[in-house]
Amino acid sequence: MNKERYRLRQLFRKCIRWGLRVGLAVAALLVIVWFAFPFPREDYERYDASRCITDRNGHLLRTTLNHAGQRCLPVALEDAGQWLPASLIVTEDKRFHQHGGLDLLALVRASWQMVRNLEVLSGASTLTTQTIRLVRPRPRNLVSKAIEAFRAVQMETLFTKEEILEQYLNRSPFGGNLVGIRAASLHYFSKEPANLNLEEAALLAGLPQSPNRFRPDRHPEQASQRRRHVLAQMRKQGYIDEQQHNAAKDAAVELEPWTPPFLAPHFVDAVLQSRGNLTTPQQTRFQTSTTLDLIIQQLAKSHLSRHSSDKAAGTAVVVLDAPTGEVLALVGSPDYRNPHDSGQFNAAMSRRSPGSALKPFAYALAFDRGQLTPEEVLRDLPLQLPGYDPKNFDGTFSRKATARQALVDSLNLPAVEVVRRVGQESFLEVLQDLGLETLDKPTAHYGLNLVLGGGEVS
Repeated sequence: MNKERYRLRQLFRKCIRWGLRVGLAVAALLVIVWFAFPFPREDYERYDASRCITDRNGHLLRTTLNHAGQRCLPVALEDAGQWLPASLIVTEDKRFHQHGGLDLLALVRASWQMVRNLEVLSGASTLTTQTIRLVRPRPRNLVSKAIEAFRAVQMETLFTKEEILEQYLNRSPFGGNLVGIRAASLHYFSKEPANLNLEEAALLAGLPQSPNRFRPDRHPEQASQRRRHVLAQMRKQGYIDEQQHNAAKDAAVELEPWTPPFLAPHFVDAVLQSRGNLTTPQQTRFQTSTTLDLIIQQLAKSHLSRHSSDKAAGTAVVVLDAPTGEVLALVGSPDYRNPHDSGQFNAAMSRRSPGSALKPFAYALAFDRGQLTPEEVLRDLPLQLPGYDPKNFDGTFSRKATARQALVDSLNLPAVEVVRRVGQESFLEVLQDLGLETLDKPTAHYGLNLVLGGGEVS
């Protein structure tokens, strides 16, 4: 008996030693793998998102599609509303706040069902593993599931539960080309997620499992059944009470399709092309705030449309805030959608002749240098230079005029005389210093004609 006990103790100790060795080996392997394959955090710190352009007061001007042709409008978790995050958790991962990336109870259940029935009857994915799969899709096999499980454990050590939930909310598919809860909320209900009621949120929460099968605009009955299932789960898990459940499950849900805004089109085109300093420092992770004031923009557009003829292509309005130089309104043509009169041509920002708009700069330079006074008399007579024969707009000459009157009447010959006094090179340098970057040719290219509009500006 003693020998038998001795052998059992030796065997037990041997098993302990082997178990420790195997455990240490596995732990060492896990540590090696953990550091050999670091979590690709940079993939989760950015979204393939649509550009979301707003005016200075937050009014939405336009949203674009992302590189995959999807509408993805990420939103911070605190702006996701009360009901959507809760309804998604109860539907997709009811133990989300208890597990560390892997739901062991769900794994055991799914494994037992697979062994017992020789087929997969239920999954064991969590919101974390689903987020991993949304960021980097893989073939649906055991190797992929092992990788996703490993990455999920890593993710849980680097991100808070709130950050993981925000990732899932913004990356989940919601039917068609809609990605994320904000795109879905706007598309189906013309509402921000924070304004959804319980029944609307439950309807959207049922979509990620099978986005196209449960689309409420195409399959309303299936969507309604799925909504009732979500509400039942919320009641079962204590997120809502019996009264809320009964009221929501019987409530009619009215879809209100959303038409994405397309406002201030020339201005937004310029923002998307990064033309000019048109944005403000008040940027967020998910939207671009611009200097535009939508109220002033609408007034400018109304005035231009009212006072332009049908064939007034090339007319435009720009309103600037004088102290800061910020663009408050920009209308590049009377009708952006008019293909016959080049409606999409941005006359405000395209290069064109400034006409007589540069004359005041020549006079200012001469006054500043003491080379001219407002009451000094200038000659307004025909001037013939080699290859250059400037005339006034009306073809007449007043023989002489004070500098003040010549500028008021926008006479050409006195302006040419002023530039000859200050020097063509000095005049061009002043214009360039003041920000006319399109005047990028040498002085000889423009000659004296520059002051009369012989150069392109925007």
